[in-house]
Amino acid sequence: MQIVAYIGSADFFDKQHEGQNNGITMIRSPGSTLKPFIYLRALEKGYITPNQQLYDSDLFLQGYRPKNFSKRFTGRISAKEALQYSLNIPAIMINHILGKDSLYTLLKKAQITSIDHPREYYGDAIALGGCDISLLDLIQLYSALANKGVLKEVIYTKQLHETRTIPLFSKEAAYLISEILSDVPRTTLGAYWESVKDLPKVAFKTGTSASSKDLLTIGYTPQYTVGVWFGNFNGDKTKNLTGLQSASEVVLDIFAYLNKKEHLIWFEKPKTILTKKRCVDAIVSKQCQTYIEDQIIQGITPTPPCKLIRPETLAFLIQSGQITSLLDLKDNPCYNTWKKYNPLITSPANHITIHQNKTLPKELNKIKFNCYSFEENQTVYWFIDNEKPVQTVSGKPMYRYLEPGKHSVGCLDRGAKLSVHEVTIK
Repeated sequence: MQIVAYIGSADFFDKQHEGQNNGITMIRSPGSTLKPFIYLRALEKGYITPNQQLYDSDLFLQGYRPKNFSKRFTGRISAKEALQYSLNIPAIMINHILGKDSLYTLLKKAQITSIDHPREYYGDAIALGGCDISLLDLIQLYSALANKGVLKEVIYTKQLHETRTIPLFSKEAAYLISEILSDVPRTTLGAYWESVKDLPKVAFKTGTSASSKDLLTIGYTPQYTVGVWFGNFNGDKTKNLTGLQSASEVVLDIFAYLNKKEHLIWFEKPKTILTKKRCVDAIVSKQCQTYIEDQIIQGITPTPPCKLIRPETLAFLIQSGQITSLLDLKDNPCYNTWKKYNPLITSPANHITIHQNKTLPKELNKIKFNCYSFEENQTVYWFIDNEKPVQTVSGKPMYRYLEPGKHSVGCLDRGAKLSVHEVTIK
């Protein structure tokens, strides 16, 4: 944990660019660099395995509707690939389900002093960097991955010795995450990969904050952890760069240099990580579709929680024609849990403000209403303000004109479960 190189700014005497600020201790958004620790927590609980399939689809969380960086959804994808491609939806979904064992708890256990608000303050956005943390704290967190799950404090001089040691997570989960982060698809690095294709195994994760203000990459091997931040000290955004396009090249160049100076090695696989064939289907119906080799932690039986499949996922499956209704999944052990889900209103969004085009007739200003029921009976009833309920069918859009003002829109299923959205028309 001794610091080999430490560069706090480009030039200490460059007053024009705030050179006397220390970029390493500066509190900034971590972007996606905290996602590995979400997957790590889920590995430890048996919620996922590297090859466990997840669904990357639309997500509604109490008015929060996150998107992926690409603005697209991937559909079914393995947990390993979801982390490697840094997808937002699976990370938020897993962290949400982890509850009290989520990323927030891990950061508090690691004594990250910049995380100084209650859990509710950060909400689900913490998974995407909706919190503040320094590069130094990120370095120490990632070093814990290299140190078999133990957080150690950095040492600035040879005379000082480590003063803090905190067991954060298991060595098995740390190893599995390291393997995943070292196997990022080459295509993500573009043409730059040619210059580092002979590089030994290095685990690394990139991060880009909102408006590309912070561009981060943290990389590590058993011998070294390297962190790089790109950005402007005055907080201005960069010119649409990403951590992958900028900071990652520097990190990998540094590891290429280190490898020339001394041979870099890789982590030894713990004997408590077993390779077994298992069903990794996101949803197991009558027969397993994907039965492959996967890595599991000894003593932990992989048991993806039923709530890993959210109402949005079920609606996606119906909408894409993979199932006709929830009845198709009646043989699944999670069926009774999913059946209790409230109806899902996919349109209009909750707390949305819709601006009408007043030059158009009412017929062309109609709003789409769509709701999915998870009851056996597919009938749903729309309650719009105090109007008489309108009967329709789950997943079948309805179009209605709403007068300017605030409106209450409710969808009731045959199980007497009600979902309500608030809509403002201007």
